Amino acid sequence: MKIYLIAGGLALALALTYWVGVPHYAGQRLQAMLEDANRGEDSLSLAGYQFSMGLGTISLTADTIVLQRRLAGRRSAGAVERLEINGLRLLPLLTSGKIRAASLRIQTPDFRLFPAVDSLVNPKDSAASLPDVVVDSILLHSGALRLMNEEDETKILASGASLAMGDFRYPFAPARMPNAKISLDSFTLVRPHRPAYWSMKDVVLETRDSSLEVGCMRLHPREGSRQFLTQQSYKRAWTALRLDSIRVEDLPLDSLLRGGVAAFPLVTVSDLNLAVFENPALPSRPQAQQKPFPVEELRKIPFPMELALLKVNRANLNYGVLKPGTPAPDITFDRGTIRLEHLSSRPTADSLVVTGDFMFEETAPLSITFTFDQSGDGRAFFASGRLKDYALPKVNPLMEVAADASIQSGHLHELSYNFSADGSRADGELLFRYDELDLKMKGKGAWIKNIFEGIVVRNSNPRPNGDLQMGQVYYVHDPQKSFFNLYWKALVSGLQSTVQGNLFTSAELKSHEVSGRD
Repeated sequence: MKIYLIAGGLALALALTYWVGVPHYAGQRLQAMLEDANRGEDSLSLAGYQFSMGLGTISLTADTIVLQRRLAGRRSAGAVERLEINGLRLLPLLTSGKIRAASLRIQTPDFRLFPAVDSLVNPKDSAASLPDVVVDSILLHSGALRLMNEEDETKILASGASLAMGDFRYPFAPARMPNAKISLDSFTLVRPHRPAYWSMKDVVLETRDSSLEVGCMRLHPREGSRQFLTQQSYKRAWTALRLDSIRVEDLPLDSLLRGGVAAFPLVTVSDLNLAVFENPALPSRPQAQQKPFPVEELRKIPFPMELALLKVNRANLNYGVLKPGTPAPDITFDRGTIRLEHLSSRPTADSLVVTGDFMFEETAPLSITFTFDQSGDGRAFFASGRLKDYALPKVNPLMEVAADASIQSGHLHELSYNFSADGSRADGELLFRYDELDLKMKGKGAWIKNIFEGIVVRNSNPRPNGDLQMGQVYYVHDPQKSFFNLYWKALVSGLQSTVQGNLFTSAELKSHEVSGRD
């Protein structure tokens, strides 16, 4: 009996030592960690904490954690409302310092991350100093993160962050993403001192099925269009953009983690709304370099990527020019669909094909196609399109800017075109079928041009006798002007060669018609 009593007493003593001593020892270790964390410019405080014991495990609950920390030269500061670590295994922690836990719960973390400062770099503050960590389940709720700039202004803000992750392991295995669902209520790229900023709402990333969904993505102008366009010293577009219900299928998480080419098979956008307004009266900003074309812009993406297909199910586009003293008239492209195929951020033999179908000014069906060469310098492309059944005076805001002309009356039955461009000039053909055209010239020498307008301007095409004039597209591009400037001016050259007689045809187009397309 004595043996049993002794054994029972020893077992009780060991149990008391375990259930009382381990929390006491853990509390001492935690206090030592707090003291070590409150040195120099670093600080860490807890409003309160509590330990609970399990069989071979210990759990910790801490409230109102406030910290300031340097890591690899960056300074971070913030707070966590509540932290729970459950099922922390004692044996690996005590013998090797490894952290093995059943779950980690983080409630309402709110942090600011400041730029790196060389003078703050501490050799001990590196990822290599972090312990080996395995956590079966991680839950984070209502998180917020601010990325600050050198002036302590917010440049990126993420709020309403939630995370549900299983089988978390650190150090991270190469090209391995744990099963996780990450969501954000909002993500804002603030861009201080810029005329517009980006935002996203309702962002959800599912690593299990490699999908990404964004409820709404927007480019927000900080000022109204008229205010913006009348305050600029140089010509600059006012732009507003909204994309709704974006979904990325088969997100290439492995490629994004390990490097290499990230191949996106499909991106869909439910709705796209874009508004662009310009003030043509303003001078262009002086610059020595040429303006980049779309493929050149794609090559600025900081990682190699390919997108097989992007689909926009509904698209509405507005483009307008501001004339001082009048409202900004706009041209609309409504109820459209857009497709991008074979987009790449690096040179490839596959051409980028962009197609769109719209209702132009709510009444006229319009189809356009761009085929961009992605094998060369990124400035060569082919364009084609067709527009039907349109009242021509509606396009006057753009005609007055591009061609010094005003259309008093006329009806377009069909406009179709095909031309190629290499960044320095556009060359091709245009068919413009119309009738009852009354065109008035503007600008220098307009009065004498209008005297002869009835003689040299074709008021219909084909003429009553059946004579059909085929327009010639030829335009020499100023590299300091945009891709869309080349596109629009190329179309105008084809319209001019159809409508105007030789008296008004530009010298470069006359020369081209005589010598042929070289």
